[in-house]
Amino acid sequence: LFYQARYFAVFAPLPAIVIALGIARMHRLLAVALCLMIAVMTGLQIPAAQQRQRAQERSVALLHGDPARYIARELRDDAVIAVEGAGATRYRTPRSMTIIDIIGLNDAAIAHAPTDTEKACVLIDRAPDYMLLPSHIAAPLSRVFELRVIERFVDPAWAQVEEPYPVEVLLLEVGASQPTWHARCL
Repeated sequence: LFYQARYFAVFAPLPAIVIALGIARMHRLLAVALCLMIAVMTGLQIPAAQQRQRAQERSVALLHGDPARYIARELRDDAVIAVEGAGATRYRTPRSMTIIDIIGLNDAAIAHAPTDTEKACVLIDRAPDYMLLPSHIAAPLSRVFELRVIERFVDPAWAQVEEPYPVEVLLLEVGASQPTWHARCL
């Protein structure tokens, strides 16, 4: 829903408007009626769109903004932090912190690693002190690193999807990489 609402939905009425304007050459009254119908239908959707937008903003605050503020307040200024989605964390933390987006948005080596194993090896090489990850991403990484939960951030109704569901983001302290992974990445 995040991308649909911001980048695609705004263009949905355009075909109907083009059709209405095309009809205007032949039947002005019909064109006005079609444009009025589009305006009314769009207007009726505004309350639901506003509610969805507020829910999405709440989700972003709970799972991105609050963790970033916590990190800025509680962790040392030279920490290396691996995150899923670097936006709020990079924006809200001191520039002296190193923020690594495990998806690769700010790390070319991770972005271009062809397999999950090679991505994990790049991450081992980056030696993060902490990770800020959704629990479903942290679970597989617990096979790669020794991880200890420091803080949990929960959104009981994550609104970035059609049917909201609970999502948990974990701030994890990273210990050593597991010996089998360390050997695999040499």
